[in-house]
Amino acid sequence: MSGYHNNYQADPVGLRETIQQLDGLAGVPTKMRTDFERTVQATSGWNGVDDDFHDKTEDQDKQQIESCRAVIDSLGELLTGLQSAVRQSLGSIEDVQKTVQDEIHNAQANVGNYDDSGDHGKR
Repeated sequence: MSGYHNNYQADPVGLRETIQQLDGLAGVPTKMRTDFERTVQATSGWNGVDDDFHDKTEDQDKQQIESCRAVIDSLGELLTGLQSAVRQSLGSIEDVQKTVQDEIHNAQANVGNYDDSGDHGKR
């Protein structure tokens, strides 16, 4: 949506396409999380079990894993919020378009109610 000097333009078709694309991405964070958990499980013993190297790296490893989980979960929240925002924008645009079309229809239906006094509101 863009505007210039109180003249706004919107692209409902483009917004619908964006919604479809976002809907296609909706399951990606869940799949990412599943894949990540599978990788964590497969590599969990790589830093040892009860030796010095394990003791030095275990806390950092856990922090990095939790950080990655948080990022993946945030991506899901981001997509959900973006989908909602685009849908709301499209709904607002369609409401305005419908209102304007109704007003145009009403004006056309009432055109006979105006007299031809020549005044046309000018003084």
